Amino acid sequence: MKKQLSCIIIALIMQLSAVATPISGTFSIPGDYSSISAAIADINTNGIGS
Repeated sequence: MKKQLSCIIIALIMQLSAVATPISGTFSIPGDYSSISAAIADINTNGIGS
């Protein structure tokens, strides 16, 4: 029972650490991103912060 609980807790911690953080600031194309599609993909994946 304790081993199952430990596995569940470890899985939850790993899931929480994988949460993407929104991007914010000024970025350049080309520069920070190689193409407009790369920048859009990053925005779609991570979102935009305030």
